Amino acid sequence: MLLARHLCNIFPLNNLSGEIPSNIFNITGLLTLDLSSNSFTGKMPRGFANLRELQVLDLSDNFLIGEIPTDISNQSALLQLRLRGNNNLGGSIPLQLCTLPNLQNLSLASSALVGNIPDCLGNLSQLQWLYLGWNMLTGPIPASLGNLENIFWLDLTSNSLTGSIPLELGKLSKLTNLYLYSNSLSGELPAQLGKLSRLTDFDVGQNKLTGRIADELGGLVNLKLFRAYQNSLTGSLPLWLGNLSNIYHIALFENSLSGTIPENLGRSSPLALLDLSTNYLSGAIPPELCHGRALFKLILFSNRLTGMLPESLGMCQSLTRLRLEMNSLSGNIPHTLFALPLLNFATLSQNRFNGTIDFEPVKVSCLQTLNLSHNFLSGNLTPALGSLQALLRLFVSYNLLHGNIPPELGKLSNLSSLDLSHNAFSDGIPPSLSNCTTLVTLNLSRNSLSGNIPSELGSLPMLGALDLSENLMEGGIPPQLASSSTLEFIDLSYNNLSGPVPQSGIFLHLNELFLQGNPNLCEAANTKGFKVCTASDNGSQDGTRKHLGRIRTAWATAGCAIFATLILIVCGSYYFQKRYVGKKGHEQYFTDSWHIISFQKKIHIRLEDIQSCLDENNIIGKGTAGTVYRGALKDGQKVAVKRMWIYNNLGQQIGDPGFKAEMEILGNLRHRNIVKLLGCCFSQRENLLVFEYMPNGNLGDALHNQAIGREFLDWDTRLNIAIETAQGLHYLHEDCVPAVLHRDVKCHNILLDAELSARLADFGLAKVMNPDGTPVTNSKVAGSHGYIAPEYAYTLKVDEKADIYSFGVIILELVTGRHPTDHIQFCEDMEMVRWLHTKVNMINFHDFAVEEIVDERLKPCAPSTAMEMKSATRIGLMCTSASPLHRPRMQQVVNMLLAIRRPHNKNKNNNNKPLISKPLHSPPHSHFSLSHPPF
Repeated sequence: MLLARHLCNIFPLNNLSGEIPSNIFNITGLLTLDLSSNSFTGKMPRGFANLRELQVLDLSDNFLIGEIPTDISNQSALLQLRLRGNNNLGGSIPLQLCTLPNLQNLSLASSALVGNIPDCLGNLSQLQWLYLGWNMLTGPIPASLGNLENIFWLDLTSNSLTGSIPLELGKLSKLTNLYLYSNSLSGELPAQLGKLSRLTDFDVGQNKLTGRIADELGGLVNLKLFRAYQNSLTGSLPLWLGNLSNIYHIALFENSLSGTIPENLGRSSPLALLDLSTNYLSGAIPPELCHGRALFKLILFSNRLTGMLPESLGMCQSLTRLRLEMNSLSGNIPHTLFALPLLNFATLSQNRFNGTIDFEPVKVSCLQTLNLSHNFLSGNLTPALGSLQALLRLFVSYNLLHGNIPPELGKLSNLSSLDLSHNAFSDGIPPSLSNCTTLVTLNLSRNSLSGNIPSELGSLPMLGALDLSENLMEGGIPPQLASSSTLEFIDLSYNNLSGPVPQSGIFLHLNELFLQGNPNLCEAANTKGFKVCTASDNGSQDGTRKHLGRIRTAWATAGCAIFATLILIVCGSYYFQKRYVGKKGHEQYFTDSWHIISFQKKIHIRLEDIQSCLDENNIIGKGTAGTVYRGALKDGQKVAVKRMWIYNNLGQQIGDPGFKAEMEILGNLRHRNIVKLLGCCFSQRENLLVFEYMPNGNLGDALHNQAIGREFLDWDTRLNIAIETAQGLHYLHEDCVPAVLHRDVKCHNILLDAELSARLADFGLAKVMNPDGTPVTNSKVAGSHGYIAPEYAYTLKVDEKADIYSFGVIILELVTGRHPTDHIQFCEDMEMVRWLHTKVNMINFHDFAVEEIVDERLKPCAPSTAMEMKSATRIGLMCTSASPLHRPRMQQVVNMLLAIRRPHNKNKNNNNKPLISKPLHSPPHSHFSLSHPPF
């Protein structure tokens, strides 16, 4: 009898599926029914009226749909009602729940509930937990909630609540946690909340709050977490923040706060995170922020701070992330800062720091990003930078540095971006930079570098952009640069280069702008305006940089003119579309005014070449955004043309699905695993995007077309495709400035070249990430069914973890060979991800036999291959975790995929080099990590 009355000890966390059986209501004496963390589907059953003695009902973390049954109200003994988690319960909150006199815990979070929060919930006098976050609730917060005298946890986060925060909440004397963030609340922070002396966590971020932070809120003497970011708060930072003895997390970024940071902040508290960025704060950085030896994240960028960097900050052993850019800080940078053992991200750019960059070599360093650009730093660049072995990005441009570039930089084997431009470096480029085998961008422009261009630079396997312009480089252009298969951008203008211009590789279509200012260059045929080579031109070197000031002025003027022209082209195109559409017939679309823009290798695109591609016999794909054709340019280069209509045959506007996004984003991306946008043509009636041609189509067709057979996509090929796609996504998330969210990662958006290398494509839904790392808010769900992260569908907010979820689906697709939404293959109307999470127990993963799920075309599997597949499955399951917090970062995914590749396969594609040498770990806190109730 005891077993039947307490089912909570049997059913949670058992991966049970199907609908909840209705005969469970025959156990009329049931006290506890806990079916949480399973895979139950369908609607919540009706029949709870029979369970008169029920005290605990927990159906959290299932996949239930429909409305909450009103007969739950018959359980007068009910103490806890938990329906939160992955459920997708709809409708409004039943008023009948207000009749449960003994209810202590009401948890309805993370569903799809709509409507207002019922006023009558304030009648639940015994309520201790109210958790309604991550729904679609609207209207005001009921003032009646101020009657919940026993409540200590109130969470209404991530809804669409409006109005002001009720003053009555100040009566909740037992309240310890108040979460109201990500709504549309307005008005001021009520001073009455200062009476909540037990409050530890207070989060009202991402609302529309205005006014000052009242002094009365200093009564929150036990406050540990205070977040009011992304509002419109004004006035000074309150002095009482420095008096709080328990405060460890303060996030007030993106407001209009002014005044100084309280000088005693951190003096008597274990301050761990301080984010006051994007305000109008002035004065100095307080010296005792790290007094409690717990500070790990200090973010103060985009303010008006002045003074020197406190020496104590250079001794803060716990610091992992430091962002001070866009202020007016001055003086020396403490040399001990670079030796902090846990620091992994430091940006001090756009300040007034002077002095030298000098420190002793370090034995252990986690520093991955160091940005000191746009300051007044002088002296030599210290060779000790070569000891920062984890460094991925180093930016010291726009300073007063001189001397030689330290050869020790060649020890940075993980470096992906190096920018030393706009300084006064002299001597030659050290050949040791060729040891930085993961280098993607190298900018040494506007210095006084001399000597020859090292031929070793052409051997860098991932180099995509090289800028050596406006230096004193001599000699010829190394042919190794022309033979590079990864180089997408090169600028050698305004040097003293001589000899022939290579007639292959990137130089074949390179615009002369990127070679001008080198009068001694020549070419076999005068196609770029250089003289024709003679026998005496092989290696000749004469001429100096006369009139350099005038040349730089002309170059800057030309750049401004080009930028202004692009703006006029886009605006003009929009004007013509709005004014003249419908006045010309469909057959006239090629006689309209056309505009042509070239990207990447500055290929000269002619309209007649593109027109010749647009034939029905050349169609290679169709989608909702347009049609894709194959074709060729005049020089024989094969291209793919994506035709995106703006108006239909009736002259009705159907929008511009993704053209601007693809043009603006793809035009600036340079990575070997991102499809190349060669150019675009647009007119009044349609838009054309010109891409490099991928002869093997997309991964979706290759993987799911049974006629292709196992030889086409064997396991080694699939693993390489996963690695290359991960590297492309890592570039978007980590190396792009600003970072980019793809938002439609799927197999059909991964293209395959002649060697079956992967290219991430279709950026029509892509968006630029918010600079502060907060999620991007969307008006509707975008993406493809089966690949959309669960939190995106409910919250309409997306960050890089949504792309990682989609990529995890692709990994599981590569292992299983199954389409993610093919319900014929999966029982119980499941999708592939849910089916795999149900089938594979991550706790006992080592006992799992991968042969149970692997693609039949890949069988039989050698033991080593099966081990790789099993490891890939684990990575896919990690990426598709229901909680974004549990998904790895893209850097970690790349490293894990590279680690599982067998030794004999590691050289199959030598471009797949590790981006970092050891796994990265996310910081213990982030903008998305909040404490949750122990339900």
